[in-house]
Amino acid sequence: MIAVIGSKSTNEIVKNMLGYSKKNYDIEYLDYVDTSEIRGLVDNENIEGILFCGLIGLKVYEEFDERLSVPYDMIDSDFFNFIMSIFTIILKHKSIGLNEMYFDHLHFLKTYSPELYELFPKDFIDSVQTYEFDSLDRYKSEFIYQDIKKKYEAGEIKLAVITAAKISEKLDDLGIVHFSNTLVSEDVVLSSYNRLISDVNQHNEHMSDFCTVAVEASDEVLDQIVSSKLLEKEFVRKHKNKLIFRLMPNEVVIHNDLVHVSKLNGILKLDGVKVGIGIGSTEQGSEYNAKNSIKYSRTYNANTAFLLTEDRHIYGPVNDDKCLKINEYDIESSYDYARSIGVKTFNYLRILSLYEKRKLLSTEEVCDYLNIARRSGNRILIILEEQGVLELSVEVGKNKVGRPSKKYRLAE
Repeated sequence: MIAVIGSKSTNEIVKNMLGYSKKNYDIEYLDYVDTSEIRGLVDNENIEGILFCGLIGLKVYEEFDERLSVPYDMIDSDFFNFIMSIFTIILKHKSIGLNEMYFDHLHFLKTYSPELYELFPKDFIDSVQTYEFDSLDRYKSEFIYQDIKKKYEAGEIKLAVITAAKISEKLDDLGIVHFSNTLVSEDVVLSSYNRLISDVNQHNEHMSDFCTVAVEASDEVLDQIVSSKLLEKEFVRKHKNKLIFRLMPNEVVIHNDLVHVSKLNGILKLDGVKVGIGIGSTEQGSEYNAKNSIKYSRTYNANTAFLLTEDRHIYGPVNDDKCLKINEYDIESSYDYARSIGVKTFNYLRILSLYEKRKLLSTEEVCDYLNIARRSGNRILIILEEQGVLELSVEVGKNKVGRPSKKYRLAE
């Protein structure tokens, strides 16, 4: 069964496009009014995949300490129409200054979808007002409404565009000009659903594979893991400075090049651990891949995990939204070139992989994803620009202290 999770109104839209069964999977629509209800909705052993109606539900789910060991995805917005609709509203009400407009979702996009946030002109994002919050449990209709009400009654805003907040009736009573922006096209819904089903099918195919985890740490930390309740002891054995144990294949979830393994959360909080996960068609093959993938954890940082599949795909860091996918064969073929220009092959390939997700990258973003110092990030980007791999974009933003911040894109 595929669970579609969203508000009642968004679920009705999706239901009209997908129905109750598609591609040999039954579809059940689960409504929530408050995001805190999502935890209860996913407590169902019959769920084989989850499709969230929007980024909010997905991000709430990803913050759970324990998630279902099933693939999940999100129905994307039609980004082009989404942005065009906002600009249409601005043009329609051009007598209202940008600083008098309120867009409830901009701070949310800045935090959780920077690639979409960066599509807006700088003058726009610097001028309009938005709802700011410290944690997702504060991103609620009641708080957004109170923020709009306070600013409207103080004469700070004259127009509001709402997405996450289902507060149209209250805004009618308040008297403020407002629009609900929840554009979803049938093509986008079908594309998102098909992508999820592909992940579900792949996940089900892996059920016959073996999965091994190798943890490298000091003897003291390894003994702490063995004596704790972090693992089922009957699956554990110690070999030199490593702890080897098995996972059930369904405990490893790969979706959109992100990997989540709930069982590792406690281990990754311990001091100085380096974790490798291996997937293979045999126990020996999965153990070899697990031990081999530890070197990527060493390269990146302690307290991280990397996964290596039988197809030589490397994912990591696991349980992190900075997870990227590269391939060991590419490391071998790119080694001589990367070495000749003075860039580590691992970092070179991760940058190229990152550009599959982002069109523009700043030094700060590269350093964040590669877990390297700013000086090293600057050096790498300058080298790649000199080599013609990257080019400096004409779009230049400003960092926190007001100095120009360079943005690089892949060279055409």
